[in-house]
Amino acid sequence: MADIKCPVCLSTRIFHLRYLKGQRTAKIFKLYYCGKCHSLFNPSGYREDEKAFIEDKEWHINHFDLVSKNTDILLNRLKEVYPKAKTFLDVGCGIGTAVLEAKSLGLDAIGVDPNPFAVEYGRERFSLDLRCNYFSPDLFQTKFDIITCTHVLEHLENPRKLLREAIETLNAPGLLFVSVPFKKRLILNQIYILFP
Repeated sequence: MADIKCPVCLSTRIFHLRYLKGQRTAKIFKLYYCGKCHSLFNPSGYREDEKAFIEDKEWHINHFDLVSKNTDILLNRLKEVYPKAKTFLDVGCGIGTAVLEAKSLGLDAIGVDPNPFAVEYGRERFSLDLRCNYFSPDLFQTKFDIITCTHVLEHLENPRKLLREAIETLNAPGLLFVSVPFKKRLILNQIYILFP
């Protein structure tokens, strides 16, 4: 698979792991494994159309209680790690579930997502500050104490760019939490990194 490179470490030691059915779209895609950095990724070039955006919004609405519960656990854990945090950004926010949870913990919270239907729903239903766009540091006038990016990197052709820009958007000190699918889907496998 020399024509495919790992989007994280750029290695060509790539193995096709298996075919997966997308949880939200039900589309079949190839899941690859990097033999060097052990990343899982999908170099599909897939871009969501209007139908996929609508289905994505519905998925978030239908799974709101579960996502809210998991987000509450995660954000409480992040607040334990960084109790002085005051600002929060969720990249790939969907309908704003994490933003809503962050606000309930007293954080000044913003979300960004390219799905106009999900963003509109979150704004209208929960009165949240959600930006309809792909993430870019230029979208914000401020930096953030905590940034979360859950189940986003595996959809990008260039995840390194998002990570670099997210780090640029962090306050110092700041906390960046990134979560991607792993072989074992346990919250213990989620990794958080504290930037001093």
